[in-house]
Amino acid sequence: MNHSNHIVIIGYNRDRTPHLVQMLKREEKQREIVLVSVTEKQNPLGDDVEFINAHGFTEEEDLSRAGIEKASCLVVDTDTDEMTLTISLFISS
Repeated sequence: MNHSNHIVIIGYNRDRTPHLVQMLKREEKQREIVLVSVTEKQNPLGDDVEFINAHGFTEEEDLSRAGIEKASCLVVDTDTDEMTLTISLFISS
């Protein structure tokens, strides 16, 4: 993937993430959305997003494939505060 000024969502929650994506698509019509998930093997949101099945949220290669360096926005959407904090700290370093 060779994106810039796109939105990366890290993590997937079947109840919350689809609503988040729909909200972002309404507000940010021109921006691509990339979803990175370790739990889903196939894209759960179809053509709404580009999808990366990551080996881990702290795998630099997987996050690089999502283009986090050129993203305009990173959203961490995990089920636990501990995981959200770990990912956020890893990305910021």
